[in-house]
Amino acid sequence: MPYDILHFGSCVKLFGVILATFSNSLILILLQRKASGKLGTYRYLMMSYTIIELVYSISYYLSDMAAHSTNTSYVLFRKYRGENRLIGSIILMQFCVMYIVVLTILAVHFIYRFFALCAKSKLPLLFTPRKLFIWILFCLIFGIIVGGFKCYMFYETPFRTRKLQAEFEKYYNLSMNEIVYNGPVYKLCDSETHCYNPKA
Repeated sequence: MPYDILHFGSCVKLFGVILATFSNSLILILLQRKASGKLGTYRYLMMSYTIIELVYSISYYLSDMAAHSTNTSYVLFRKYRGENRLIGSIILMQFCVMYIVVLTILAVHFIYRFFALCAKSKLPLLFTPRKLFIWILFCLIFGIIVGGFKCYMFYETPFRTRKLQAEFEKYYNLSMNEIVYNGPVYKLCDSETHCYNPKA
């Protein structure tokens, strides 16, 4: 598969970010101007989720990354554009952070819905506008920790680069100098040269 398919993916991402920006902006405007006061804290939760979705879609587009998965590895990668390789890894990390934040705030949304439907009397104990800010702050901090951990644990190494080189030449017609990647190779290594499959 040549790099052209990755270019096509970038065009699809651009369409997706335009659509996501339009729809999330519309939802945000409706929540701000037309939503009933009866929604209470749920309105603020939806506004927060919509804003985070906007940031997520923009970060996804700006990262300009793709995923590569085989039975021995799963990596996110992007075309290397001459920037410091660490900067390229950080760009990939910011996407991972936003991905975790979106999933975590979605979990908070489900927690809110559970209490709204099954334990309405306890809802004010967990969800007021001020407590909602703490929930969202928790989601952001959790996303930064998990994204940073991923960047720290699965950075580029000579072993991983050698392991992935043949796959990227075969599937994308790219050398490892043309990409920046981040992700695990499913092998355990005692050193750069001695690696083995983990035992079940």
